[in-house]
Amino acid sequence: MNYIKRTLENKVLEASEDYACLLLIGPRQVGKSTMLEHLMQGTPRRKVTLDNAEERKLAKNDPEIFLTLHPAPLLIDEVQYAPNCSHISKYAATPAHLLAHTGLLVPKHFR
Repeated sequence: MNYIKRTLENKVLEASEDYACLLLIGPRQVGKSTMLEHLMQGTPRRKVTLDNAEERKLAKNDPEIFLTLHPAPLLIDEVQYAPNCSHISKYAATPAHLLAHTGLLVPKHFR
């Protein structure tokens, strides 16, 4: 399947230059994760999903260990499954800051 460029891409890239954390909210199945995965192609960014119960538990209970196991740059998918894990960003070991999305947390800069 061919990727469909989103108008929002440039806004996300621009905002990631100015803000440590972004929250992208949208209806299901509109391509939020797909867009961010596309933007991270060719970068050292890796992806982890909080759809996985063990990852979700670790992110909620011990964000410092979670980020040690999954260092930046990182894309965290399905953040809505752990609504109380917004505190993860304060444990980020680098100034690479996280971009947040209702399905994702992604470190800053999509270059």
